[in-house]
Amino acid sequence: MKTKLFGIVLALAGLTSSFGCATQATEEVVAEAEALTLAEVELETGSVYEFFSLGEGDLAVLTRHPSIEIAREAPSRESDERLVDFYARLTGQDAPAALAEAEARAIALGAELAPADLDLEGDVEGLDGAAPTDAVTRVEGDVGSASQALTWSEFEDTYCRSGADYLFCFPSTGNAWCEKRGLTMEGAVHAKGGGVTIRLRYKTITGWHTYKQLWVPKGEVNSIANAYFLARRWRRFEVLNNDVDQDYLYFSCRGTN
Repeated sequence: MKTKLFGIVLALAGLTSSFGCATQATEEVVAEAEALTLAEVELETGSVYEFFSLGEGDLAVLTRHPSIEIAREAPSRESDERLVDFYARLTGQDAPAALAEAEARAIALGAELAPADLDLEGDVEGLDGAAPTDAVTRVEGDVGSASQALTWSEFEDTYCRSGADYLFCFPSTGNAWCEKRGLTMEGAVHAKGGGVTIRLRYKTITGWHTYKQLWVPKGEVNSIANAYFLARRWRRFEVLNNDVDQDYLYFSCRGTN
């Protein structure tokens, strides 16, 4: 059954910094992480939280909200909160074994790996060039209505909060992006002018990989919030404009070093 969603929040286990709003070249994706669902929770408000594993010690939570009003009031994971504790707070019950075991393995792996294995050095910049061609194909009929569009002040109030080590928040056209090697990253996009794709990528010694990419219909808001259990890695939150040239959007990227 297909459900129309307004807000989608992707909380990913994850992340020196750069950002931009020009069309950028995209490195070849060496390999894709296979997401494995570990647990799913649906609240009475209609918000859905899907806990899943992406391999290599990375865990994530994909959250879908029926409206921005519900998204603002919905429970969200604290930056240092274990996933099993977040699950318990949502449900009042212990986390299922699959989630508990996956989180325990991720933490153990982080303790075993040397920093050199994951804490990559180097300057990674956004490049001018042709627009990416591997963006998600939009679903027919999955288009937001004009009444769902946020004002800039509403977007700022919800997604450009202070208190982070870094914060980039601006209206943009084209392919906005943000890169960071640090502990956490949170990115958000409101597709005001037309549908776009957002995706989160990470870097290893073998190249760049794509964790997750989502189609954002016009009028919707998607955000990504990271919590990574291993050493710091380069992460990239990016917008791929694949609906209408120079779509107008609101963009934010914030987090901790």
